Amino acid sequence: MEAIAGDVPSARARVSAMENPRDRDVVNHFIARTQVQAGDAEGANQTMASVGEIGGTRVFGYSDCAMMSLERGDEANARRFLQQAIAAYSADPDTQMRPWTVFAIVGVQTRLGDTAGAMALARGVSDARARATAYQQVALYQTVREGPAAAYAWAQELQSPLDRAYAWAAIAQGIVERQKRAGTQVGQ
Repeated sequence: MEAIAGDVPSARARVSAMENPRDRDVVNHFIARTQVQAGDAEGANQTMASVGEIGGTRVFGYSDCAMMSLERGDEANARRFLQQAIAAYSADPDTQMRPWTVFAIVGVQTRLGDTAGAMALARGVSDARARATAYQQVALYQTVREGPAAAYAWAQELQSPLDRAYAWAAIAQGIVERQKRAGTQVGQ
């Protein structure tokens, strides 16, 4: 609550008193998100520096801060947070969660226009459902950014029926999002 009210030092003091390190990491992630929403990207970066690397929390946190930066129109900080998310992904020793963190990175990459990089990262995921979820993010943001034709052409090339199904569902979602942004209703 303190972070929302702008009292980040009090919020961080409460978090540091928490016994469970995983809980501290999750709460610090949300404090950083709130800081970005309030326009304090540097403060968010300092908060994220205290988040551990286990369980993907650091990857999710930096990716989330990048998305929040994009929502604020701050592409420079979005790119900085994305680079930190990629670095955290590369260093994450949690092999069970690691594949699932990719979707957070590729969504930001695609929104920033690096669709090829996002596709390459997603393609490297060995867990079928985690890879399909990553492809879903690529297809969604590619549709929103570039239109459904490019996303559909790419989705057609996917070999796995699961990957294609996730991508096609995301393309439909992206079409709806594009129409909302254009101020039209679905089907018009």
